[in-house]
Parts: sequence; C-alpha cells; structure tokens
Amino acid sequence: MTINKLLTLFATLILIAIFLIIAYTGQASGYEISIYQAYPWYFWLLLIACSSIGIFLLVEEALSQKKTGWWQAGLAIVIVSNSILLLLPLFRGYYAHGFFDTLVHLGFIRDIEMTGHFGEAGVRGENFYPATHILAVSLAYTSGLNANIVIQIIPPLFFSFYVLSLYHLAKSLTQNMSQSLLITAFGALPLFTSTNEILTSFFPRLMTVFLIPFVMDIYYRSSLSWQYRSAYKKIFVTILLIQPFMHPYDGGLFLIGIFLSIYISLQIYRKASRYRIKESNPVILELQNSIWNTCLILSVMWFFWFSNFSMFGLQVRRVRDFLAGDIRASEAERYFFWLQRAEVPFEDAVTLFLKMFGNRLMYFIISSVISVMTWWKLFLVRDRIAPTYVVFSFLFIVSVALLVISFFSPYEIGYARFIGYAVFASTMVNGMGLYQLHQRIRKTKFLTLATTIFLIVSLSLGVFNSYYSPFINAANQQVTVANIKGMSWFLERRDESLLTDEIAFTQYAHARALHGCQKEYKNIRYPREIEPMLPEHFGYTKYPTYGASIHSDRYLLINKLSRIYFTERIPQYPNAWRWTPADFERLENDYTVSVVYRNGDFEIFYVKANPPADE
Repeated sequence: MTINKLLTLFATLILIAIFLIIAYTGQASGYEISIYQAYPWYFWLLLIACSSIGIFLLVEEALSQKKTGWWQAGLAIVIVSNSILLLLPLFRGYYAHGFFDTLVHLGFIRDIEMTGHFGEAGVRGENFYPATHILAVSLAYTSGLNANIVIQIIPPLFFSFYVLSLYHLAKSLTQNMSQSLLITAFGALPLFTSTNEILTSFFPRLMTVFLIPFVMDIYYRSSLSWQYRSAYKKIFVTILLIQPFMHPYDGGLFLIGIFLSIYISLQIYRKASRYRIKESNPVILELQNSIWNTCLILSVMWFFWFSNFSMFGLQVRRVRDFLAGDIRASEAERYFFWLQRAEVPFEDAVTLFLKMFGNRLMYFIISSVISVMTWWKLFLVRDRIAPTYVVFSFLFIVSVALLVISFFSPYEIGYARFIGYAVFASTMVNGMGLYQLHQRIRKTKFLTLATTIFLIVSLSLGVFNSYYSPFINAANQQVTVANIKGMSWFLERRDESLLTDEIAFTQYAHARALHGCQKEYKNIRYPREIEPMLPEHFGYTKYPTYGASIHSDRYLLINKLSRIYFTERIPQYPNAWRWTPADFERLENDYTVSVVYRNGDFEIFYVKANPPADE
C-alpha cells in the first residue's frame, strides 16, 4: 500500500473522529464568546491534521513527475475539512452567525418570503443586491429548511465552488496539470476573514468574490475555446447580466476593474516583450478585443440597475462632499486611536496583526517577490515569459495598492473590500511562480516539504481567525435563539414613543431578521447612532444614577455578550473598557432602572430619566 493510500485512509479516520466529537459535544446552551472553546484542543489539531494531509497530497502530486490521481482525494479532503470548519455554527445550533450584515440580509430574505418580491428602488427596504437572497429563498423552499439555517449552509457551498473553479481556471490558463494543482493547493485555505467580514457569514459581497475564478474561466473559454465558443459566450453573457444583481460594487464596478486590469497588463506585455509581433499573438489580441464588450455589458447593467437606488445618490453625495473638503478619519486613524486609548504595547499590536493577517502577509510576501522577478524579466532581461504571469502579478499589485490606499484614505472605502482580490491574485501568482521555481531547481522533495509546511502554517492561522474570538481581540458573532426570542417579545410589547439603547447588540439588524426590511420600526435605531447616546459606564463616573445622565425615558437592551464584551474580549486592556462588571452590578441596584424582561441571555430594562435640576 502506497503512502498516499495510507494518508487518505488516515484522513478518513480523522474525519470520522471529528464528526464523533461534534456529535458528542452537542449544541451551545447560550452565548459563547469563542467557538474555539466549545471543542477540545485535540479537535482543532485533528481538523488541521486532516486538511494538512489533503494539502500534502495536492502538493506532492503537483511536483511529482508521475501523476497517480491521488490529488483528487487530497482535494476532497481539503474541501470536506473546510466545510466542517465553516459549518460549526450550524452544528453548535446558532440561530445565525453575524450580528449585523447577516441579519440584515436575513431581513431581505424575509421580505421575499412574506411578500413574494424584493424591495424595489425608492421604497423602504429597497434591495439592490437581490440575487443571493432569491437563491436563499429558493433553497429554503426546495429543502424545507428555515432561511436562518440556509444562510449558514450557503457560505461553505460558495467557498467549495470557489476552490473547484480555481482549479478549472488554472487548468484553462496554464494547460499544465502540475501548475493547476499547485495553484489549487494555495487557493484551498480559509484566508478571507477580515476585520468586518467573516468567511462563515452570509455576505453577498464575499460570495461575489468567490465567483471570480468561475467568471474568468468562462471568459477565457468564451474567447479562446473555438470548438464550444458560442456556448461559452452565451453562458458568459448570462453570468455578466446576473453579477450586478449579486452586488453592485463587486459584481459591477470591481469586476469591471478586474477586466480593465487584464487589458492594461496585456497591453504592457505586448509593448514590453520582444516577442510582441501583433500577427503572431492572436491569443492576446482576442482577449483584449473581448474585454471591451465585457466592460460595456457590465457598465450598462450596473448603471441602469444601481442608479435607481438611494445608495447610488448617497455615494455621489459622499464623493461630492469629499471633493469639497469634507475629510473624515481614515480607518488607519481609527485603529491608531483605539490602540492609543487602550494603551496597547507595540509588541502586542504587532502580535495581533500577525494573528489576524499573518497568513495573508506570508502569501503577499511571496507574491511580491515573484511579481518583482516577473517584471524584471519582462523589462530588463527581455526573457520569454507567459502573459498569465504578467496578468495576475499586475492584478495582485493593483489590489494590494488599493488595499493600502483605502486603509489610509480619508474617503471611506473599506480596505477589507480588496483583501479577497489580493488573495485571489496572490494564489495564482504563488502557484505559477513556485512551479516555475520547481522547474529550475528540480529538488522535488525539498520543495514539496517546504511548500507543504508553508501552507500548513498558513492553514493554522486561517483556522484560528476564521471566527472572531479573544484570540484576535474580538467576540464571537453568534446570534442566539434567546436574543431572537427576546427581541421578538420586545417588538410586540414596546412603547414605540421611547428610544432604545443597546450594548454589544444590534437592535436594528435583529428587528429586520424577524420582520423584514420593508417594515417601519419607529423607535429602533441604527447601530451607529447608539454610541454617542449611551454614556460610558452608564454615567456613573459623573452621576449617582443612570437616569441622571439622560433627558428622556428609554429602553436598554443587554445580552450576555454585553456583560463580557470587554472583560473577556480584551481583559488585558482595561483602559479600553467602556463598561465594567461593577457598572452592571450597580445597574441592578439603580432605582432609575427597572427590569422589564429577562430570559437568561437577553435582558430588557426601562430607564427613567432623572436629570439634575440645574441641567
């Protein structure tokens, strides 16, 4: 029995053990600040070991002269391991995973379930990216599952499709099985979680990013596959028509940007390469010619769809105000402000950065080296080089540049938007570049071991930052059944004339998840409106009661996370705590505060305003 057979058998046994541990552990009884604490340490070791075996089988087959077909087992092992990792919230019995965007999207799905259509432009609850919501409703109707369960299943499905599409794209572009497998090994890891997006949550933007390899593969085949060209063109046009409805930015503007990046890089390649005789390179000419039609279709669809919505007008006004001098704090400044307030030591800040972004930083460093070598060969050595190297190294450079610019820009773009594009381009660059290195040094065993170790380290970091937890100074995004039940009770019985405050809770998102986005909620406030309204430490640093710090009666919503949000998330930085256990203890004995509802994890208080007479 070969080593590959033994490894596949061992991985299968590990998967059986993982499922037994999941079944034995059961579901969460309430909110847990870290899903990593729910399972024993050896569970995570087994999960990483299983994925590592799959990675090794992919890398070993990619760098081996003899193809045995065991890479298929490796790919299946990695996909199953990833799916287990991403389905843990479902296994733990979470109502949903993601406090804000996920619940808002669930609200859009509720609209379709209750009314039979999504919110049109210009009305309350307008929905400018309905494609993924329609998909979720269709799957819910077909399977008989509740929508909150379906939206936990869709992310792993899209990520698995991304990995498979990446393999097919690499195979189409390189026509080299070994190179395709190496690219797939680099792309099969959980690398997409950022500071405001979670790989395991329902994000149409992220799902649109996961379709990029598929879109590019069909585009390439529709341009160059002469035998099935007509069929691929029909599929490609259909995909283009759908993309803006999935997400107007990533399925519209950013996708246009990708194709323009391809065009520019091919133009540079033609002008810089000494093998640039127009008639001798019909492949490049054909790709360039088809890009303009692609961008035209996307531009027309994007504009005539998105320009109808209020969000389009909002973005136009934001650009206008920015050009007029309305400068706001950049994301970098907000991060630095928090680090300064919390008095985080420099070494702690570096450690946190490496925990959150270390795996992507490893990818980007290798991609940067390969990109420098690519462009050095193109411009200085004038050596023969495949256009795919130039295309993806250029896309990588552009994506990272936009990521850095948006992080420091005073115009709010969201640097996390560009992480997925940088990771995708980096995956392609690394796979192609390391295969080229293998072709030159021919040290198969050493390169296989080095690449596998590199990917396992990246995998380990990816596993432990796939979910928010105190490991990265964050809190689990678990939405509990208790929160949903408590919010449902509140919406039915509240006095709609009173404001509602919250701590580590999203009343707006929870309300939408229950009753949809088209319904009007009179006293439910948007989360960003809450912070300046709710005094730190309930005003006890200045007044004897919470009521003395406010001028109108209100409700206060608290869940289990509210009480431990600072003490268990960042226990080492007490200067950043806005509320302490002592504050909550004092709240319980505050005569201006009355308990209205309590179900264990969720509490509703009524706060009677009692401002001092001289205010």
